[in-house]
Amino acid sequence: MSQCPNCGAALEPNQLRCNKCGSPVQVVAPAPNAGPVQGAPVDLVHPTNPPKSATTALILSCLISGVGQIYLGQTIKGIVILIGSLVLWGTIVGGPVIWIVAMVDAHAIGNKLASGKSVGQWEFF
Repeated sequence: MSQCPNCGAALEPNQLRCNKCGSPVQVVAPAPNAGPVQGAPVDLVHPTNPPKSATTALILSCLISGVGQIYLGQTIKGIVILIGSLVLWGTIVGGPVIWIVAMVDAHAIGNKLASGKSVGQWEFF
């Protein structure tokens, strides 16, 4: 586990900002056939620039459950939500609950990504 160069707090793998002091942390991926120190900076959380919109993720999840998560890069999670909502939509509670949770989750994850925090493939809220 690495440490923040500014305050020394412990950092999670692929974390872009220190949770304690807010300093940006550069993630370095090793170059092929190179030592562990060499490499080019790689942004592992935001594969595209500019970051994707939390509002767009919310709207997509409002239209079709799970699509907001797919838009934000949590593809497998989004597909599971989509299939779960389709299977449970016939029940009185299941489908609507998944739909609401998917909307809230897409917006929360979008906000985390926009603020520079790292997000796992299966992270919720």
